Amino acid sequence: MRHIYGILTTLTALLLLAACTADGTDPAPQQTPATQLLLEGTILTGNSPVTRVGGTEAIQNTHLDAGNRVGGFIYRHGTDAKETTGEKYGYTNYPFDTWQANYLYNPNQPLFPVQGAERRVDIYAYAPYVDETVDASYATLNTAHTFTVKTDQTKRADFVASDLLWGYRNDPGNADADLQPVTMVTPITTQNQIVPIKFSHMLSQVYVEISAGDGVTTDQLEGAEVKLNGVTLDGTLNFKTGALTCGTTTGTVKVLKCGYKYDTNGSQVLINKTSEAADYAAHFKGAAIVYPVATLPTTVTLTITTSITNYTAKLKTTAITKWEAGKKYQYQVDVSATGLQIVTTISDWAPGDNASGIAE
Repeated sequence: MRHIYGILTTLTALLLLAACTADGTDPAPQQTPATQLLLEGTILTGNSPVTRVGGTEAIQNTHLDAGNRVGGFIYRHGTDAKETTGEKYGYTNYPFDTWQANYLYNPNQPLFPVQGAERRVDIYAYAPYVDETVDASYATLNTAHTFTVKTDQTKRADFVASDLLWGYRNDPGNADADLQPVTMVTPITTQNQIVPIKFSHMLSQVYVEISAGDGVTTDQLEGAEVKLNGVTLDGTLNFKTGALTCGTTTGTVKVLKCGYKYDTNGSQVLINKTSEAADYAAHFKGAAIVYPVATLPTTVTLTITTSITNYTAKLKTTAITKWEAGKKYQYQVDVSATGLQIVTTISDWAPGDNASGIAE
């Protein structure tokens, strides 16, 4: 289930920081010479950067959303734990914040050796971060990371918190140099070694676009609530292999309210249809993140609650019979007085080659 694609964006600037040691929670190497390691995180799916298509909102586009903290596991190549003797190199579940462009930043950047028999390191990274003081299982390279999507994804922060990401650098035989172990080199200047990490979306995106049909007006759709019912909410991710195992918990996920957008706090607010007409018209759509499913059951449904009535339709269509990781499943829903008409499209998380169908 591991899929890593694309080409990293070009660095726009070099980050200059003096070498420093880590805090007391994860002691940094004390041996010298050592080099500071800076990470650059990029989210890529298919051949294009990914977005959440919801009006003009672009969430988790070419880089991680602001405030989306990353957890990193960095060890000597071929090992999966910090060293307890000798130079004691290694970092477990080390927190990085998003900073400027695509940088993953910790004020105490990791230091690694630049001499010795093995100067390569493996890196495993994931988001959103889980503090190991809250969950002790993250004190090691977690091979069964339990993750549950939010059941209300109408807020920006909860959508981002539902976007499970994973990236790695530990494959010596891969033709892609950006997936090979990092070889540490003696710094020639005070510039630090910048290492790109490619993140993959491990879950699926379901995107719904609402329009008024016969016997229904746009005003009647304003404030309509859109929900996905019977979807898988939980599962586990292996940080070392990227293997995803879907759980058995199912439930309902809120997608959007029609005619609303995000305010500065990330909450949905009603758009002024007069002064912001174009913006208003663009916000009868939104997305939610759910677990992949190999065979989409007919019990997975879409519910639209408007000011006049409730509508329900199956999400399995002639084109969409399953949900895959890193894919976007678009449902264009025409709401009429007699029911729903749905046209579906499948693509990479970002717009790309499509396959279409009609609802069953």
